[in-house]
Amino acid sequence: MTDAVETKHPLYIERADEWSLMRDTAAGEKEVKGSGTQYLPQPSGFSAQADGGKALYDAYQKRAQFPEIVHPTIHGMVGVIHRTEAQIEVPAAMQALWEKATKDGLPLEALHRRITAELLTTGRYALLADAATEGSDLPWLAGYSAEALINWSDDRTMFVLDESGLRREGFRWEQEQRYRVLEMRVGSYTVQTYTGTERTPGNEVTPAGRGNTKLTEIPFVVMGARSVLGSRASAAARGRSIGHRPLPALGRLPLAAVHDGAGDACGYQWRSAIGRRGRGGHCDQAG
Repeated sequence: MTDAVETKHPLYIERADEWSLMRDTAAGEKEVKGSGTQYLPQPSGFSAQADGGKALYDAYQKRAQFPEIVHPTIHGMVGVIHRTEAQIEVPAAMQALWEKATKDGLPLEALHRRITAELLTTGRYALLADAATEGSDLPWLAGYSAEALINWSDDRTMFVLDESGLRREGFRWEQEQRYRVLEMRVGSYTVQTYTGTERTPGNEVTPAGRGNTKLTEIPFVVMGARSVLGSRASAAARGRSIGHRPLPALGRLPLAAVHDGAGDACGYQWRSAIGRRGRGGHCDQAG
């Protein structure tokens, strides 16, 4: 048995398909059609063709109409929730966070809207208070989507974050695997970074608070649609560390719509429901 940094929590694996469904349907028709038979199964009758049904399926998929309702619905709900600016009380020494809460300069109100959108989409979002930028006493906040938090312990002593993404080499862009491990060791908060699955040399640090004081808890919070997840104060919350799904049917709804044009490829209407994924259908060829 290997103990690899990219290992995913069992609850993560359980929810990954649901998150992917919400991301794809929110991205729209191009993303859904790009997934091929995952969301639009090929009718079994197509396979009788000499090309295995490729030409028929391409026409079938091209005629399918995907209702763009997921992203506008989430966007509209964010607008309703944030129709008035949130009243967030922060100490005077931290007022600067209103103007710049993240390393890339996102204001606190904009970060709040992003959090709301993510919670409506997947039901989970996380924030890490990281080291202060040069010339500032304030830390900055780093946000992590549901998919980025791949592993954790319910007692809040370990979190693994997938920070993989594109890395520029001159004019070329290459995908690079990167991971950040937040862990409590002998009562102290430590951070390790990995490139690929190998620990990055010299990149294990022990962050400290103001006055070089030891941090006795990981400055990381995981939010759900209804509450903060994994709170030390609530044993019940630890058991719900993956989060409540706020809109479980929204991503499936457009996939259950009747696509009048799709059936024209073989003379019948196609009805795709998420519960039928993988069953296919019958397309009898005229004699």
